[in-house]
Amino acid sequence: SLKKHFLIYMTGEEVKGGKSVQDYKKDIAELYGRPYGRTYDTMIECGNEIDFSPFNELARRHIDRRNFIEAAKMYQALSEVIAESMDMVDDSDGYYGGEFGSALERFASAVNSAGLRHEEKASYIEYLFKKYIANDPDYFQENYETALESICTSREDLEHWKRLLSPHIPENIPSPNRNWEKHYESTQLLLMQAYILDKLDDQKSKEELYDLFAKHYLSDEEFCNLYVKRLEKDGKMEEAARIAEEGVRRFPPHLVSELRHFLDRFYEKRKPEKYRENLKSIFFEERDWQYYEKLKEISGSDWSKILKEMIEHFSSIRNHGIGDADRSILVETYIREKMYDDALEEVLRSKSLEMLGQYHKQLSARYPSEYFDAYKRLIIPFVDS
Repeated sequence: SLKKHFLIYMTGEEVKGGKSVQDYKKDIAELYGRPYGRTYDTMIECGNEIDFSPFNELARRHIDRRNFIEAAKMYQALSEVIAESMDMVDDSDGYYGGEFGSALERFASAVNSAGLRHEEKASYIEYLFKKYIANDPDYFQENYETALESICTSREDLEHWKRLLSPHIPENIPSPNRNWEKHYESTQLLLMQAYILDKLDDQKSKEELYDLFAKHYLSDEEFCNLYVKRLEKDGKMEEAARIAEEGVRRFPPHLVSELRHFLDRFYEKRKPEKYRENLKSIFFEERDWQYYEKLKEISGSDWSKILKEMIEHFSSIRNHGIGDADRSILVETYIREKMYDDALEEVLRSKSLEMLGQYHKQLSARYPSEYFDAYKRLIIPFVDS
């Protein structure tokens, strides 16, 4: 191993005119204990990871000497060998995924540092896009997209990327219930198109972007979020609010947090009643006490009615829950409202030493005998287990 590392480090940049990507791939494959182009049945176990440091060190030497294209070839080779060898490694700890991501990020950085004209950079854009479309392995696709975003720095680059993408644009986004894989693939391609149009940002691109959002915003919550953000950026607040309200009605509560937060800003000065209802929905979903306090502050004489509704809501969730988290939100509410008897009842009903300990400071001094009896009943079974 030391000999291989030494030879890579000492001879890597001495080859006249540099080495090809394939040459570097052969060198890297040897670190896996196999000739390039062959695979072994033996799995490389977690904890026995391949050390890629000699290649990274050599690439950094090229960067220091401003040999950016040679460094880019090394990083390209490294990313390809890692991607092609994922079926022969145990990546439980994410080591190889991390090394792949770093190699591709450095590849893009080296290409950018080379100061290429668009005509010279086009082949790199095509390479990354081809890898993105190939989607093999599929868990690296996002890295290729990030690299494309990194190297497409000029209008010419973005327009070239757009031309490459054009034949792959789907007409519609299939329902996730019918075909989740196709839904995801279609959404990602359209989101890529939205990114390019947003970056181009000329009048024609803006019109295309709005047409794209208008067509798909009810098919996927991310499109809806982006549509609202773009409308807000362009000062079209009423339209943004209308789209956000549609999205809140359309998508599950756990997917509309960004829409809710936009509506929180929009309603605050304009629509007090809707502002209050939206605050309540945010608190129900996120359980962030700052929204509870804001809601209490603006509710005035209606607070008791809203509090009753909140207690009923969380009681219903608790009855279908599987842990103490849903019960805790009730106990916290009771303590904040100084409803200590109800808080104690919830804690005792849990029959949990953890819950007793969690609220010991707030409740045990008020109800010493009840707390003592609860511990007495629970501690023997706990020790026995």
